[in-house]
Amino acid sequence: MDEEEVKQQIEDLKNLPDEKIDTSDIPEIKDWTGAVRGKYAGKTLQCPDCGSHVVDTHHVANPFQYGSGPKAVMLPAIIPYRKCVTCGFQWTDSDAEAVREAAINEYLKKVQSRV
Repeated sequence: MDEEEVKQQIEDLKNLPDEKIDTSDIPEIKDWTGAVRGKYAGKTLQCPDCGSHVVDTHHVANPFQYGSGPKAVMLPAIIPYRKCVTCGFQWTDSDAEAVREAAINEYLKKVQSRV
């Protein structure tokens, strides 16, 4: 899948009405009792710019190129993107890198299984 195809898929998903999105493999969380802002996967987040712990996490599509030259491929990734509510600073961190690494490993498994 090349970069333009990935971009088109993302655009198609953006335009898809909510009721048409199949979320059967990721059930909706309806009970947010005990939810705490500023924590992600059990860890406390801190803004690297101002030190605030009031951090929102949004998941964004972030396709990226793996490899170079004619054998380069675009890999899909949905990464956690942080935004400090206090100062507005935005960043990605090691969690985003872990998602990208998992996408690379999945791609390599598929390539190796074809050999």
